[in-house]
Amino acid sequence: MKSIKVEYKKLGRQRVIGLAYGKERRIEIDERLTGEKFITTLIHEIMHIQNWHWDEFKVYDDAEEMGKIVYRELIKKGVIK
Repeated sequence: MKSIKVEYKKLGRQRVIGLAYGKERRIEIDERLTGEKFITTLIHEIMHIQNWHWDEFKVYDDAEEMGKIVYRELIKKGVIK
């Protein structure tokens, strides 16, 4: 399976903070994101590619929960401050 490519760019004109292109297995993340919002958005867009049949509400809820957990644990372990 082809790995997912992640690209960073300003996405203000598209009025989004992340985009997923399933057939290309490519994600675009707004380069200005940091911290928990970055982690949650990255997970969210990965989930769109891996679970293309899920609706936006399912992806959003699951990504939010996972993002909070990952961020919290990275802080606990001292990986990020």
